[in-house]
Amino acid sequence: MTDPLEQQMARQFVQSDQFDRVLSIFTEIESETVEAVQDLAAVTDGVDGVSELPSPEDRRDMLRELSLAVISGEFPTWYVERLAPVENSEEAAKFIGADPDVLAERWADRLRDRGIEGDDRELATAYARTRYGVAEFVEFRDIVIEWDEDRIENEIEAVVAENFETAQETATAAADAIDDG
Repeated sequence: MTDPLEQQMARQFVQSDQFDRVLSIFTEIESETVEAVQDLAAVTDGVDGVSELPSPEDRRDMLRELSLAVISGEFPTWYVERLAPVENSEEAAKFIGADPDVLAERWADRLRDRGIEGDDRELATAYARTRYGVAEFVEFRDIVIEWDEDRIENEIEAVVAENFETAQETATAAADAIDDG
């Protein structure tokens, strides 16, 4: 969304009572669905239930934040800071869209300045592992740096649908266990 007027109107809607009601309906249905599946899993041998889920209020707040991030074009930053499995996530978010080769070289040079030897990728991996808690530089690249429209769309869908998808998987596992029993 590039038109400033459209962005402002969308932000106002996301912060409105009407949007809050929509989110409340969504999160209550989501919560009730997950609870019903939890009940099914609890009485089905060999099926683990859903692990801890956020409250409908916390989920509503998260979806509002997500909406505002999408409107402002800042979804990748929001995602990395809030959900990405990296340490120092706010600092990591500064590298969204960076050139991975340039970044690897910069991090490698930092370590070389400390007397550590190796090629750029090895040293960048060591730096990323120590600073951001990822196993490989390529993992940092995939989680933090590289974002295209398809990935943005997929991650938004995953965040919005994650609890329903978990409920579906649990219900399917319960149905399979009942069918096998």
